[in-house]
Amino acid sequence: MRKQLGDPEQIIDRDGYLPAERRETNLRDHMNYWRHRMLRTWAGEDRRRFNALFKMPMPGPAAMCSECQAPSEWHGYDLSLRLFQQPPPPGSGAETIGNLMPGWWDRCAASTAYQITHIWGGKGALPDFDGEQWVAMLPPRLRTIFAPAPPKPKRKPQPKPRPLAVLEPGPINDVMARLAEAQAKYPTAQVRRGDGGNWELWPS
Repeated sequence: MRKQLGDPEQIIDRDGYLPAERRETNLRDHMNYWRHRMLRTWAGEDRRRFNALFKMPMPGPAAMCSECQAPSEWHGYDLSLRLFQQPPPPGSGAETIGNLMPGWWDRCAASTAYQITHIWGGKGALPDFDGEQWVAMLPPRLRTIFAPAPPKPKRKPQPKPRPLAVLEPGPINDVMARLAEAQAKYPTAQVRRGDGGNWELWPS
């Protein structure tokens, strides 16, 4: 194909634009319509992703894909979606295919996932490749932005505080005797009124 077509950087698309011109347009779209919008959204919802995306250096035009609004280095990591692709025209062949294969219209043809699904023979081409392996392949900054957030550790319920002792009501002599016994055992305890007319001893 290269012998027949020549330098791919000199081939215009159907609208008459060279790949370099499309990269510049895609960079503007990437920043204005995706990155800035996601930063505004994540600023109030997800500081973890906001901080990771905010620290990511702005790509240059040469780093962009000529076919979508993602940097070309993302293509190897299954992230090169056309980030804000409009729906296909109603009644078009693309709409028919998109209804049969959800996600097809949104996928950049340069992405690894598109190549696996439509060129290499489907997901069976990599039978042992699962979500955890995909996450492990991501560079740390992309992993923070696109991978699911790690589950938060469950906090163990704290045991409910219990009194040192409970003194039930009764004849004064019995109560005084039990109170003296409790005082000898817990000399610094505080006496508080408990439920059902009981008296409770708590640490001071």
